[in-house]
Amino acid sequence: MTMLGNFTARLDRVEAEFALRRLAHGYCVGADHRDRLRWEAIWATDAVWETGPDRIFIGFDAICAAVEQQWRTFPVMQHATANHTAS
Repeated sequence: MTMLGNFTARLDRVEAEFALRRLAHGYCVGADHRDRLRWEAIWATDAVWETGPDRIFIGFDAICAAVEQQWRTFPVMQHATANHTAS
């Protein structure tokens, strides 16, 4: 691999890692702040969100409806993430 190719591969890895960190951050902040626009921004239209073995939400609309139900049920939510590592 050329020096430029090696640099490009390393940069791609760093950008991917930052994107994943932003995704986790957006999930937590969107849910906790009841920020529908931020919440929507983290999901693909065909995403699957499994919150438990019997709680599986398929598709953007189902996922958004599910979090809105959580917002009505829980007066306060606080998510946290830790130990983001690339291996």
